[in-house]
Amino acid sequence: MYRKDMMKHKPHNMPMTKYSKLVSEWWKKLSADEKAKLQRQYQIDRDQKLQKVVSARDIAETREEIECENSRYQDEANILPKGMKKDCYFTESPTENFEI
Repeated sequence: MYRKDMMKHKPHNMPMTKYSKLVSEWWKKLSADEKAKLQRQYQIDRDQKLQKVVSARDIAETREEIECENSRYQDEANILPKGMKKDCYFTESPTENFEI
């Protein structure tokens, strides 16, 4: 966060090595409270990004599980004998109204 803000102010003609040393000196001159505030903000941002990654991974895993289940049911539906209806109705007798 601090680095990102400092990069906005980097002169185009200054080498990165020199600018990095300059920013490092500025960081050393910050008070403990200012450093703590910046570090806290960094931790909050980092945790939010991690949460988004975890949430995206959970969604992808759940989607994959659903697709796998759907695929399994489709495979089972395809093994029915020819002419057998794919819809099922419960009756008193399992053979009642059963057509092949």
